[in-house]
Amino acid sequence: MSVEDFFGEVISKYTLEDAIEDGIHADLGKINGVRIIATTGLMSTVNNYQLMHMVTKTLDRIRLDKPNWIVFNPSEKVGDDFTEHLEDDGRTLITKLDGLPEKVYAILEGDVLTFLLASEY
Repeated sequence: MSVEDFFGEVISKYTLEDAIEDGIHADLGKINGVRIIATTGLMSTVNNYQLMHMVTKTLDRIRLDKPNWIVFNPSEKVGDDFTEHLEDDGRTLITKLDGLPEKVYAILEGDVLTFLLASEY
């Protein structure tokens, strides 16, 4: 059974391209065939150092199978004794980053890697 069978014909859709055109998402380009997208909320909240740290760490660690999610916790909220670890049967890597105002998610779906604030999820 498909979604259309259950709900009927799709009458409207909002695509990633629509979100970029509307200024809700920023297209940061492609690295190694992966398109990197960030929400404008994230872009207005983190500094360039934090953004580059998240992008490089994520590209080094994220995989199509596991982990395909990375959660960056604010260091100040998890404390010095925090240890990076996997959750959700290895699907999610939990780590930390100094100075974040809230959690940030990095989610890989196909060839699109999206960075967003937890409050935007």
